[in-house]
Amino acid sequence: MMEGINVSLIVELITIVAAVATVFFYFGKLESRITKNTYDLNHARQVIKEDVQAKFGKELKDIDNTLERYEHVLKNVQIRLYNLEKWAEKQGYQKVRTDTDFEV
Repeated sequence: MMEGINVSLIVELITIVAAVATVFFYFGKLESRITKNTYDLNHARQVIKEDVQAKFGKELKDIDNTLERYEHVLKNVQIRLYNLEKWAEKQGYQKVRTDTDFEV
């Protein structure tokens, strides 16, 4: 009877150890895949970033410069409109407040 219990206990322990080993093996394999996929994704991001910068970097810089020039032009227009408004007020004109308020 004692030997039967020992054999049964040993079989159960072997089964548990095998199950735990399988789980650890599976997690190790999963971690390996995750690491590889992370490396592949980072490499793909780097390649895409370099390609985009090489292909569109100059165009993006040109667009940025153009937008900066437009910003300066708009500031100058705003300053000129402000100066024109002040000049018009000195000449006796009033600000237009409604659609029909165009009297001098």
